[in-house]
Amino acid sequence: MTAPDLIQLVVLREGPNYFQNKLNNYFTKYGVSARTHSHVDLRNLTEAQAMKIHREDFYDFYHFKDLPPKLRATVYTAGIMLGFSEAFRLLSQAAEFFPSKETLTDDLLAKVNALEPEITRARLGTLLLLWFSDHGLLQANIRSVLPRVMESVSL
Repeated sequence: MTAPDLIQLVVLREGPNYFQNKLNNYFTKYGVSARTHSHVDLRNLTEAQAMKIHREDFYDFYHFKDLPPKLRATVYTAGIMLGFSEAFRLLSQAAEFFPSKETLTDDLLAKVNALEPEITRARLGTLLLLWFSDHGLLQANIRSVLPRVMESVSL
């Protein structure tokens, strides 16, 4: 999946509704959170502006192009739902790379690239669901969480 395709998928899935995210208690629109972008007028954020933010501030900033293509959607989805440091920590665990990293470091990337992406992606999807369960959020958010995780794992 190309960067524009992945970003468009996430932006469209997250949608144009301005709402308070129950997971992190911040307002969000198109997957852009007031927590990370307090300088952005989220109420008036357009889809095009959101796509630009996703590309520059998330996809390019965190070097998603360096991840195996089969892992990009799952890690990106985790980053949007949980924050990117938590997504990379879960990726570290899925790749059995310890100590866990909260950024995409060269050594973590080398480990991830050496593994079978299908197995790593399945482990990451499982860890995402466990994360929500451990934080008491799976039951309350099962209708929104499960489809997003399953979709990202199947891409």
